[in-house]
Amino acid sequence: MAHLALVVPAHSYRAEDFLRATASLQVIVVSDADDPVAMGSLIRSSLELDAEEVARVSDILARLGTGRALGVDERSVRFAAALSDELGITQGLAKAVEHATRKDHLRRALG
Repeated sequence: MAHLALVVPAHSYRAEDFLRATASLQVIVVSDADDPVAMGSLIRSSLELDAEEVARVSDILARLGTGRALGVDERSVRFAAALSDELGITQGLAKAVEHATRKDHLRRALG
């Protein structure tokens, strides 16, 4: 059972290296890669921050007993935070990450 989900967008810097590294680890990879190099468990996802996609992927991760989600770049960190909130690991992390990575959201939050 993998306890970590690594969210790796295909366009990410060194995505191929991240995917290859998972081959020897018990990691579930969540990726939008067309031709993923990952040798372990793979969940294909659009990595879009819509409620249905986050719920679909988090449901799969919950059934697999995954307790952590980690992103490797700004886009995937936002998706991993949304997964963590959906899985009940965190509360409000997705909103905090969104504020930190999108200055327009931070300005609105600060009033």
